Amino acid sequence: VDGKKVLIVMNTSNADQVFNIKNNGKIITTTLPAGAAGTYVW
Repeated sequence: VDGKKVLIVMNTSNADQVFNIKNNGKIITTTLPAGAAGTYVW
């Protein structure tokens, strides 16, 4: 994606995982369900 950042994450555990994404001094908190993969684009 031109000029954008992409983060791909995978949760290989059996439990939902809460994690933070920090970029340019901003932080978001998100949850990835057990066994899921996620793609974040900004």
